[in-house]
Amino acid sequence: MENINVVSMVGRLVKDAERRTWEGSKNVKFSMRIAVNKSVKENGEWTEKANFFDVEAWNMDYLKDSLKKGKLIALSGRLDTSSYTKNDVTVTRIFIVADKLQCLTPPTATEKDDNIQSPPSDFQTSNKAQPNDFDDDDFPPF
Repeated sequence: MENINVVSMVGRLVKDAERRTWEGSKNVKFSMRIAVNKSVKENGEWTEKANFFDVEAWNMDYLKDSLKKGKLIALSGRLDTSSYTKNDVTVTRIFIVADKLQCLTPPTATEKDDNIQSPPSDFQTSNKAQPNDFDDDDFPPF
């Protein structure tokens, strides 16, 4: 039987995405956290609760001006993990690697004036760089 590792969700950015590059490399990584609401019934009443998820998106630099706090985004991708040891304690981090990412919030008039770029016509997602290609020190503790 095949393994399935697929994640799709829509949520709001908790803060501006962090853009990271490495000297001598064309790879670009965006790290972000999104909030996804769920409905739960408490004491007979339905309320909204938020779940928070860490997301990494690789080589989607055309989105650099769109990934701002409060923006509604849709993503699809997969779950991944990384771990590191600090003070003899192993910490494992679970996060989403987005293969596709789209900002669903329309740009404001100011953003339209700033010429937000669309992906190039020959754009393809590159998964050459992977989160585990970097030292454990690159990932902060929770």
